[in-house]
Amino acid sequence: MLVELSVFSHLTYLAIFQELQRRLDQTLGKPGNYHHGVDREGHIKPMTIGARLYRLENQVEVIEAALLIQLDDVLLLDFPD
Repeated sequence: MLVELSVFSHLTYLAIFQELQRRLDQTLGKPGNYHHGVDREGHIKPMTIGARLYRLENQVEVIEAALLIQLDDVLLLDFPD
């Protein structure tokens, strides 16, 4: 009886953890799968939090590179004293 209860309890927790993992994957996105677009069946994939963060990080890198170029240009200018 105790073994059956333990097995049942273990399976219950396993099901709860699997459901929690599925929800996290759906909300945050699976690691390495942050590209927004179309899936294999032709359906548009929803933008997950992970995908949005990945996109935001890329945009910040582009802006940072542009600002560094502008800063270099300003520093190269000769200002009269």
